[in-house]
Parts: sequence; structure tokens; C-alpha cells
Amino acid sequence: MSEIFQSIFTITNLLIINAGVAVGIMVGAMPGLSVAFAVTVLMTITFHMESLPAMYQLLGAY
Repeated sequence: MSEIFQSIFTITNLLIINAGVAVGIMVGAMPGLSVAFAVTVLMTITFHMESLPAMYQLLGAY
């Protein structure tokens, strides 16, 4: 359990989560766009990332 928290609370992963949250807020503020659109847009960015940071970014946007 502590390994999971150590992997989440690194500076890099926290910045990636915050970037996902920022994109999610910006997309959510636009009329007519939804969470599915935000995840679809971020999917192209996260396609070449490692798996855990990519999932953190998508969860931040969600």
C-alpha cells in the first residue's frame, strides 16, 4: 500500500495530475463539451506516455 502512495506522490506524477485537472476544467467550462471529449483529447497525448502517468492524467481530467 505504501508503494502505491509513493508512486502517486512524486513531483512528476502530481504535476501530471494537475495538468489533467486543468485540461478537464477548461474542457468542462466550454458549452457542449463533456468528459468523454476531454478524455478523447488527452488520449492522443497520453498514447506515448508510460502507463501510470497516463492513467493519472486521464483520471485528473475525469
